[in-house]
Amino acid sequence: ETTPCAIMTPRSLLIQVLGAAALLACGAAAAAEADDAKAFSCPSLPPAAVAVDSPYYTKRPTVDGMVQFVNGELRKFTGKGQEVTSPIFDAATGKRAYMGHLAQFTEAESLEAVKAAAAAWDRGQGEWPQMSLANRIAAIERLVEELTARREEIVNVLMWE
Repeated sequence: ETTPCAIMTPRSLLIQVLGAAALLACGAAAAAEADDAKAFSCPSLPPAAVAVDSPYYTKRPTVDGMVQFVNGELRKFTGKGQEVTSPIFDAATGKRAYMGHLAQFTEAESLEAVKAAAAAWDRGQGEWPQMSLANRIAAIERLVEELTARREEIVNVLMWE
């Protein structure tokens, strides 16, 4: 069992990433030189961890994936969900930091979404495929604007993944 012993900061995260890259290179070089690849082993690093009182911990994202989007309608999903955790450890508990839940759709729920998407596409005759190029470009540009406005949130989620 591993015990987290490092507090995550951008600098310590960079050091861990660089250290991991060096260890991979070290292991590859040693394995290539050794008669028996099992004769060499690189030391392992402790997992990245963050303290509960750290400002980074309080900024961890929340994943609310207990929703279903079908036929242009976003609805609360009440079925089974799966816990989402980060590979970053909670220094207090020694466990992966909790982030939220994602819906686990049944076969029927998944097929409902696929059938709705196929109906919306309508073999190339749906609203999107029939939309003018200028209107599709405008729609994508609006999406880019919305994503740009949420850039910091998106980057934070990616850091915690």
